Amino acid sequence: MFWNAALYQSKHSFVFKHGESLLELLWPAPGEGILDLGCGTRELTCQTAAASAQVMRLDLDDAML
Repeated sequence: MFWNAALYQSKHSFVFKHGESLLELLWPAPGEGILDLGCGTRELTCQTAAASAQVMRLDLDDAML
């Protein structure tokens, strides 16, 4: 399967925008390990890492990593 990251970003950004409220619930702490499955274009991954959490990301397509 091949994903076009730019197309995903332009057409499906609502996915990560909707998920931003999840970060408030997770409240990632420095050094905390978080697994991001289906990380897409990494917006939430980057926000989680900005809190100094240790984020491992997995996605079906390497282009999305």
